[in-house]
Amino acid sequence: KISMKVKNSIMVRDNHKCRICHNLAKLIHHIDYNKKNNNHENLVALCQSCHSKTNFNREHWKGYLSGGGVCEGACNRAPSPMIFL
Repeated sequence: KISMKVKNSIMVRDNHKCRICHNLAKLIHHIDYNKKNNNHENLVALCQSCHSKTNFNREHWKGYLSGGGVCEGACNRAPSPMIFL
């Protein structure tokens, strides 16, 4: 669990703006999806909508949010629906 002190620090660092769309951020996201890795370099502020997007195409978002990736339009696309057979 991320401490309130760390959450506040990330929000201030990211200017309370979503790292993807720049709208008001409400959530802290783990770039590497490891909830035990609470290093500041692994945390970014996101809005609810963009946080939902990051549940799909995880490798894309890891690269994009760590600064090494290019969006190539996936950032604005709605996630593909999950199909269960």
